[in-house]
Amino acid sequence: MHDLLKAIPLSDKAVLSTSILIDWDGVKFLLDAGPGVTTEIYDRKLGLAQIQLVLISHSHIDHFWDLVPLLWLRRMLGHKRRINIVCPRNELQLFEWCAKVSQAGDLANVIGMEPRQKLELAGLEVEAFQVNHAKDQLCLGYAISEKTKRKLLIEKLNEKGVPTDLWRKIARGETVDYKGETLTPADYSYPKRRKIVYSGDTELCKELTEAAKEATLLIIEATFLDESYRDLAHEYGHMIVGDAVKIGLDAKVENILLTHRSLRHTSEEVLSEAKRMMPDVSGLPKLFVGMEPVVIH
Repeated sequence: MHDLLKAIPLSDKAVLSTSILIDWDGVKFLLDAGPGVTTEIYDRKLGLAQIQLVLISHSHIDHFWDLVPLLWLRRMLGHKRRINIVCPRNELQLFEWCAKVSQAGDLANVIGMEPRQKLELAGLEVEAFQVNHAKDQLCLGYAISEKTKRKLLIEKLNEKGVPTDLWRKIARGETVDYKGETLTPADYSYPKRRKIVYSGDTELCKELTEAAKEATLLIIEATFLDESYRDLAHEYGHMIVGDAVKIGLDAKVENILLTHRSLRHTSEEVLSEAKRMMPDVSGLPKLFVGMEPVVIH
């Protein structure tokens, strides 16, 4: 009865690609397609053929460089499953060209999105929002949500002795009778809708905080380490670690994956700085940095 959501970093470093592969109950999609991700996915046997969706945040090459080889290799290996490529609407022609030159254009559906636009793709709701990264182009973040499900109160059901065949009915929102007693979904389950929010590259901005509210997982750039890099971060449209942590705390997210780390800093330094920025209270988000997959049950 447990659902699995996994985020697999393909690299956590800026410039070298910070793409993330998501496996959401068997639905696989890619957040950006930076340099080297095709090789990573193929060599690590992460399911190149199963990827149904690629979300491109913006047209800087470290975020889409591998789109052509990704599509080309799928074609060369004989994979026939169609794939949706989502991108900023004003860059639609660029990504249609990528699909064409990959020789897999007939297997790729390229979709341009605008801020606040919503689409249903691969059984998930995708909403785009604008972030503040480059002054001369549209840069998007994405909020990806599932349909609301009911999560069972397992301990309560076990205490009651309710057989597992009735659990499924309660999970579907049905009222059931057990030993002469009416069991309602409201008493033995609760609504749950998981959400992943991906920032792409951005400075601190209110649009990201709004989109991230109560996210299950916030995947957020944290390029520079601390306040000593504030001017540099602003110059290039990026954040420091403290900005990313603040957004996660303000939005009351459950998990934070910090990405797009500058080569100036190690993963250990980023994690240490993030922990330093966290208040000493309970109920805080879990922090993740580096290449280890994030697994959420």
